[in-house]
Amino acid sequence: VRRIIGIRLYHYIGTKIKFYKKPGLKKMIIKNRDFKDVHKGKRCFILGNGPSLQNVDFSLLEKEYTITVNMLPRDSRFPKLKTNYHVWADENFFMLHKDRPEDMAVLEIMKQVNTKGNKPVVFYKVSAKNMIKQFGLDKLINIHYYEEGCWNKWTSKNNIRFDEPVPYFSTVIHYCICLAV
Repeated sequence: VRRIIGIRLYHYIGTKIKFYKKPGLKKMIIKNRDFKDVHKGKRCFILGNGPSLQNVDFSLLEKEYTITVNMLPRDSRFPKLKTNYHVWADENFFMLHKDRPEDMAVLEIMKQVNTKGNKPVVFYKVSAKNMIKQFGLDKLINIHYYEEGCWNKWTSKNNIRFDEPVPYFSTVIHYCICLAV
């Protein structure tokens, strides 16, 4: 079907169906329109969690636009970043249990995205909503949601927007690149 009607039309139809099947989904992600072109023409830095960050002086990025991911708040230098955006993508982070200390440690790291004088926008997949409500993160963190959609083939010509379903990606950095673009 995708070959016959094309990727854009396939995505358009798939998005309409997804919004129809999940009432309230559009309302959850439509707020992301506020971010369209808000930093257009500016540079940004996407920081993962890897060991390559060990020698990076985070304070040099304090006045830059930054997007950070997943467990980076556990780094003691994280508050120096004053990150603008933070993205969580791994579904394993969304299945936390109160009776497991390691899960509660992850929850504390999620809360540490807010630092003194800085409260970034934090993007979670819609699938994290129940966990967010259960632990009251929506009362502590500036949360926005994103949803994965019917894209499975993606090129730079596709217009990816966070106010509609985005492609399925295997890494959080891919989501950050799309958010930045």
